[in-house]
Amino acid sequence: MDNNTNLSVICQCLQMLNISPSRDGDLDYRARKLFVGSSLLLFIEAQLQQRESYAEMSEHLGANEDFQAMLGGLESISPSQLSRKMKKLPIENLHLVFMQVTRQIQQLAASKPGITTKIGKLKILDSTQITLPAILSKWAYCSASNHGVKMHTSLLVVDAKTMYPDQIIASTKDVADHEVVQNFTVDKEVTYVMDRGYQVHKHFQTWVKQGIKFVARVKDNTRLTIIKERNLPKRGGFIRDADVTLPGQQIKLRLIEFQDQQGRLYRLVTSRLDLSAH
Repeated sequence: MDNNTNLSVICQCLQMLNISPSRDGDLDYRARKLFVGSSLLLFIEAQLQQRESYAEMSEHLGANEDFQAMLGGLESISPSQLSRKMKKLPIENLHLVFMQVTRQIQQLAASKPGITTKIGKLKILDSTQITLPAILSKWAYCSASNHGVKMHTSLLVVDAKTMYPDQIIASTKDVADHEVVQNFTVDKEVTYVMDRGYQVHKHFQTWVKQGIKFVARVKDNTRLTIIKERNLPKRGGFIRDADVTLPGQQIKLRLIEFQDQQGRLYRLVTSRLDLSAH
């Protein structure tokens, strides 16, 4: 895809956001030409195109008349102005843009069946840590030498080619994944997929009682009581497929152990008793 075609596609995507580049009576009271709306479009385009600096953003704007027109006739802006504007962008507006895009995708993807008709839709839970410089982030204090935030994210997979983050919870870095997981696991129509950071046995018990479907990695030293062994598939590196109970609990789960091509061991527990081990 050449640069002109790529820019045309990006502009069409930005138009779907319905962000006005015009002056906002409240948010742009002191602004001269770089308004909140046009700034959002500039920074979103830079993220989509993976621009590496404010200077590159400024140069691209000055060289593309179509992009200038989309930004309300903004023909040029300096890197320093972009830097100052970034620090002043209202977080609430960014949140509203995220929610608006999410709602649009939800409407378009509502009829999609999931990975397969039998598996259904997945919600993959994970988190990302962002370390911040101590001098600017006392509000994100975790320890004397550790300042930062964490994005706990639910990624909704609606078919083999379509996925998007449908929910994000922000916290400081010292909030463990399992402390916020109950805020995600509320939909009985999907299967939640999660790593070992979400392993809390009382959560597993609660989800089974509530009819929440999940697949979770468990630690290698987790002790489980075997109720019944299942037949193993003939291929795929499977070591065990069994019905199990957790320590001190009576709820039944399924344990699947397998090795990948590098010989690494994976242990999964799941409430999906209906699917094949694959």
